[in-house]
Amino acid sequence: MKLSEDREVVDALRRILEDYDGLKYDEVWSENLDILRITVTENVDRDSSHARQITKRLERATGRVFYPSGFITTGNADPDKDWDGFTIRMKR
Repeated sequence: MKLSEDREVVDALRRILEDYDGLKYDEVWSENLDILRITVTENVDRDSSHARQITKRLERATGRVFYPSGFITTGNADPDKDWDGFTIRMKR
């Protein structure tokens, strides 16, 4: 089963993201890949530590092990604060 098909994981991620303004689970983009993509939906301050915080909270909520696998940036953006999204993978 792909992560995007796992309702427990997706529902936990959506609940966690409610605490982070401007971040949203990108269901369409995640659908064909075995990852979870989180995108920035509005112009808010970004902090790369949010990816680690969200990943750790997802681990606590599901009892599974995840890791942030990359930031999505545009051009020469600073990945610590100018990212457009990031992905999360589950360790198997």
